[in-house]
Amino acid sequence: MVPSTDFDTGFERQREYQRAILYYHPLYSFVFAGLLKAGISPETGFNVMSILGAVLVNLAIITLLYVSWGAGGAAVALSMLAFSMLGAERGFRNIVPSHYALGFAIFAWAVLIRNRRNKFWIVPLCILGMLSMHLTGLLYAMLTLALIVLLAGWPPGKEDWKLTAVFCMQFIRGFDKEIMESLKSKNPDIHYEAVCAAGNWEVQAAWPHIVSLITSEETEKDLLLAAIESAAFIRPEKASEIIGPFLESDDEDIVDAAYEALTMAGAIDEDEDEEDGDDKVFH
Repeated sequence: MVPSTDFDTGFERQREYQRAILYYHPLYSFVFAGLLKAGISPETGFNVMSILGAVLVNLAIITLLYVSWGAGGAAVALSMLAFSMLGAERGFRNIVPSHYALGFAIFAWAVLIRNRRNKFWIVPLCILGMLSMHLTGLLYAMLTLALIVLLAGWPPGKEDWKLTAVFCMQFIRGFDKEIMESLKSKNPDIHYEAVCAAGNWEVQAAWPHIVSLITSEETEKDLLLAAIESAAFIRPEKASEIIGPFLESDDEDIVDAAYEALTMAGAIDEDEDEEDGDDKVFH
């Protein structure tokens, strides 16, 4: 957007800029809309969101400093930061969705650095917060996943860290090699998340493994359901061959999973299926 000293010209250019640039912050908008629904005015709602964002980022920074350098080092660093707005143009004067994404990222990094296994569940939640708060959250999520992989010493390493990493790979592209390695894991939780990730990113190399899970009678139910769904994404044209028989299963959950997978693969026409009642219409 080209700046202008003329107010009217600048105003029109700002309107054109806002129409041309995609704004993505669904979680921020959802919370803000909730405040408006509660009867709070837009001005007050914006101030509330700004305060919450400032609290989030400041707590995250304090947590990261504490786990990195201890109480003494954190106190010294905070005393130095107290005189800075972290940027002269914007800083913390105007809290926007990207600040929230940064706050979630810093919290996740603090948990990883601290290496507290009982707190690892926070990391996936933070990553979901980053991705749903602002587009910059995608960059923060990639950095977080890279940190997980680095600290875990991939491929050998701590199981809890690997589980978190493989779960996050469902949401970030580019880790096909690590997904394939995780499919060989003897840890059932890591194996399950790897199957989900393989389906989400249509990892073609995982197809033989997915087929073996679906056709084996020893596959546990939860893993079977994940494999059925993944098969529909990886090779939808072949999904009906291996998934179709599960429509006759005595287990309702398996039947539902098979039906949804075949529908996503285009092997079942829902409109025709509704007309024909309970008969499944395969293409």
